[in-house]
Amino acid sequence: FRELLSNPDWHLDEAALIVAKLEDPRFDSTPYVHKLDRLAAEFDRRLPSKRNIETVTDHFIAFMSLENGFIGDEKDYFNPSNSYLNRVMDNRKGIPITLSIIYMEVARRIHLPLLGIGMPGHFLLQLGGPAGVYIDPFYGGDKLTAAGCQARFRRIYGETAHFDRRFLKPLEKKQILGRLINNLKGIFSRKGDAYKVIQLIDLYLILNPDATYELLERGLLYRQMECFKPALTDLETYLSRLTTDDSAADERQKLLTEIAALKRLTLQFH
Repeated sequence: FRELLSNPDWHLDEAALIVAKLEDPRFDSTPYVHKLDRLAAEFDRRLPSKRNIETVTDHFIAFMSLENGFIGDEKDYFNPSNSYLNRVMDNRKGIPITLSIIYMEVARRIHLPLLGIGMPGHFLLQLGGPAGVYIDPFYGGDKLTAAGCQARFRRIYGETAHFDRRFLKPLEKKQILGRLINNLKGIFSRKGDAYKVIQLIDLYLILNPDATYELLERGLLYRQMECFKPALTDLETYLSRLTTDDSAADERQKLLTEIAALKRLTLQFH
């Protein structure tokens, strides 16, 4: 994961497939990259030399959703498989962000400009050409206006929920990958799987080394698992980055108490 991200030209499909190795470290991601290559080549082969972007987009949506069957999994939304790109490609079902990554990565290969839109609660795409054209791969590639995105947002959060137009701002690749990781973190946190959550935090910290709160979360999980030395390292690092003003005084004191307890435990089990 670290090696891939060190390349300035890294791609979302390859990164998401590494995340999917959390489920099965042995699976070979190369055939899945080739599957995306073949999807792009098949679609590109059918297109005429003169291409209107909106017409191409309509054909692309039909190709992905109707012909190849990529659709949202409404029945088992929080199944971790829906966040693993290889599983989504095998099952043709997923959640908004994984389906969007597949759309984006096929589109990238044919130079169709699709942008990731990190609307809270429901990831979307935006067509890079005409302003205000949004696509929802979860619901069969529905084309939406900004007002349609707002309606979808309020369907999730309620009619009185505040909708900010900044919700429709395109995300960078790292932001998209971070959201994918955080989605999985939420799933495994609810399942009480501390080991998987720690693995996901490891990945997130490679992606965002300055994400200080992740150190606290990982340290407390290590403490829960009685892995005292790594817990101590994470909590001490978090403490060193904590602000020294009065607003953090209570948190600092609690951390100092926890760190002292961990030091005693590491000596006890040395």
